[in-house]
Amino acid sequence: MPEELPLRPQDTIFVAINPGLENFIEISTKFEVVTAFEYIFHAAHERSIPIILCKRSNSLDFEKQSNTRHITSYDAEFTARYKEVMSVINGPLISYTGMDAFSSSELIEAVKVTGRPTLCIFGTPIEVDVLASVFGAIRHGWKPYLISDASSSLSERIFYESVDIMSRIARIIDSRDLMKTWGDIS
Repeated sequence: MPEELPLRPQDTIFVAINPGLENFIEISTKFEVVTAFEYIFHAAHERSIPIILCKRSNSLDFEKQSNTRHITSYDAEFTARYKEVMSVINGPLISYTGMDAFSSSELIEAVKVTGRPTLCIFGTPIEVDVLASVFGAIRHGWKPYLISDASSSLSERIFYESVDIMSRIARIIDSRDLMKTWGDIS
């Protein structure tokens, strides 16, 4: 029997880091991310879980590395699915500077006002903004979970290295863990 997560919908907030389409196009794990986003955003709607979208105010510089872009014959399908998921999100969009989304007092206040202690953090790039934001959440006294399949980077190698680093400070889960715990959303 799978281990039950102590993660309860009524205690949870989803924090999406740099979820813009321009970032999704550049990542290496589009299938995993779009599938995870579909579940996460549907679960948030069905279970009344707040979603906070965060965007770095300065460029992520993915375009400087675009020669590493992972293009597959499925990209058009994944991009269309991603656009559809993002079109129904009505959470706030909070801008931050630097790499840590929790450098934004607006984000800190948005989390505090919910009264929920558990943050599920995900997004791009995992090795910079997501990692820094997990540390930022801890610094502010919250218990962060990294939703790994909803996070990505330009490189799968960098993705796995980043998850390994964060496994030392945060609980690593994926959307399937949420499905097992909270059930399928129909």
